[in-house]
Amino acid sequence: MTQARNSSPVDPDRHSLFDEPDPTPAEPPVAIPLVEPPIMRPDELEMPVDAATRRPRPNPFLVLLWVLAAALVGLGFWAQARALAPLAVVADEPPTVEQFYVIPAVLGAIAPAMIAIGLAAIVAAVSLHALQWARRHDS
Repeated sequence: MTQARNSSPVDPDRHSLFDEPDPTPAEPPVAIPLVEPPIMRPDELEMPVDAATRRPRPNPFLVLLWVLAAALVGLGFWAQARALAPLAVVADEPPTVEQFYVIPAVLGAIAPAMIAIGLAAIVAAVSLHALQWARRHDS
């Protein structure tokens, strides 16, 4: 029988779970102090960033040029469609002279110019972007 005890995988010198705990006292728990983050004003929240990683702000005049170009092209196509609309409309009442001739004639006259100026503004905006990029990457 003693041989069976010695052949068991449990070390006889080891304490079992039901034995008394080690007489060596455990270290007392260490209190972790609570540290509240400092309250910062909004002007202090900005992180210092070096100039190489900071994204440059867009030129507001260049943004305005893009918006103006898109508006001119869009309004030019709308004016052209509106100028051709009386030719395809069949109405119960005949249109007035202004509706049938004057408004379509004016819109038809200015629509190509609006589209051309809008496209020229897009070319100018792309050219200005290219100049800014070249100036930024030359130095």
